[in-house]
Amino acid sequence: MSLSADIEGIDQFKASMEGFRAALFDGTALLNIASQARDRVIVRTGAGKDIYNADFTPYSKRYRKMKEDRGIDGSVVDLKLTGQMLSDISLSSEGGEAAIFFNSAESEAKAAYHNGEEADNSMPQRAFFGLSGEDKDYIEGLFNEYADRVVKEANKG
Repeated sequence: MSLSADIEGIDQFKASMEGFRAALFDGTALLNIASQARDRVIVRTGAGKDIYNADFTPYSKRYRKMKEDRGIDGSVVDLKLTGQMLSDISLSSEGGEAAIFFNSAESEAKAAYHNGEEADNSMPQRAFFGLSGEDKDYIEGLFNEYADRVVKEANKG
């Protein structure tokens, strides 16, 4: 046995909800928010801080000297010898989700070593590629502001 009922306006409601969902998970908007997350990772890393806001483990004396021999300040651990790894952090958006990733296998491998994800890693762990609790709160706030604007726009129509 089944029961069915016609609800007046249900098709219009469904269409409105689909429009709302499409606007809420708009690829451009998600890329803008992901860009803010990427920028936070890069700025924090440049300041010598990991995802827990702790100072990175200092460079070894040998590595520091090598940097200084190249005319680069070796006292600040910013994971930037050439700048390539951090500049290879890219963004994508698909299917209502955004991603932050490395667009080069070489930079991805360097990041994995720094983050301590590789077996037999002799390099000190410097977890930089990730979001801190503060970062997550900030990004959530950006998304909530965006969602509020989408809801207000939907209510105008």
